[in-house]
Amino acid sequence: MIGYLADIYPDELISSCLCRTYKHSGYCSCIGFGKEIFKKKNECIDYFLFNNLKNYLKAMINAKQIIHQNTLIPYYTLSLGSKKKEVYVKALKFNREAIKHLAIPKINNRFLKYCTFCYQEDKKLHGEPYFHRIHQVVEVCPYHNCRLNRCSIISHKNKSASFKTLDDIEIKNTKQLVLKDNDINVVYSKFVLEVLNQEIKFSKESLSNYLRKVTPIRYYVDKSLCMINSKKLFSEMKSFYKNFYDFDLTKYRVCSIYNGTQLNVRSYLLIAFFLGLSPIQVSNIKPIKRENRFVNKTIKLYKEHHSIQKVSILTGVDKRIIRRIVRSNS
Repeated sequence: MIGYLADIYPDELISSCLCRTYKHSGYCSCIGFGKEIFKKKNECIDYFLFNNLKNYLKAMINAKQIIHQNTLIPYYTLSLGSKKKEVYVKALKFNREAIKHLAIPKINNRFLKYCTFCYQEDKKLHGEPYFHRIHQVVEVCPYHNCRLNRCSIISHKNKSASFKTLDDIEIKNTKQLVLKDNDINVVYSKFVLEVLNQEIKFSKESLSNYLRKVTPIRYYVDKSLCMINSKKLFSEMKSFYKNFYDFDLTKYRVCSIYNGTQLNVRSYLLIAFFLGLSPIQVSNIKPIKRENRFVNKTIKLYKEHHSIQKVSILTGVDKRIIRRIVRSNS
């Protein structure tokens, strides 16, 4: 049982705090320290989310504050919709069952990232550097407008806990390129930072339905507003992100997001940023009722005893779409 837990710094990952605690605790063995703080024996440290901590350690911290401000739970729950509340209830108890609902990329190895300027400032202000939460989900530091560095500490689901701090690694002394404030990479990073800092709210609206309602009419195939013109949307997005670092969005992924078959958070944020949504709109999905004159006209024609085929001829829209509108509004 440890009697000391290091203070958590602003925007620090809880895993970084645990690593600093180990460094100052006097423990000689990572395995022994892990057994003292984790409920499960030989549990690996989760650098991005949280571990199932022992009860005495939970009593030493503010669970709500830790989950909201020092883990990536707020990031990975952005696309969950109705399941978001369920995940938060489990996460506040540090229950690892919450993680199975999250749309986390299936990558075994991920390097942790850091900013050289933040490293120097944190060391001067706090006496030691630490891993920032925002740095793990963007490519450019939103505070200093520079490209982030990847460090030798790797997040691996099968790797035993090493409890290495940012101060333990060799820092690159290469000259950092500082981007302009209007650079798309900088603007996007600041956008994500604002999204993460929003108050957590829950909604039953699904991500796909929400995106369909906020997407401008020009990105639909026709006036029925039933089918997204993914080719046009992706083409304009590709042009918009031409100078963006690590743009990995594909036409297939855009379609999957709108169809509700994929919940990739980064893809959702790239689409939302392109559409001009605000951080509040992105983090707090609210049910939106969009007035659709075409749907109203279609229902009116159908109620006047026209057949679906007749309505299709009168409106110039495929009868399969007309049938879908009639069924969903009957």
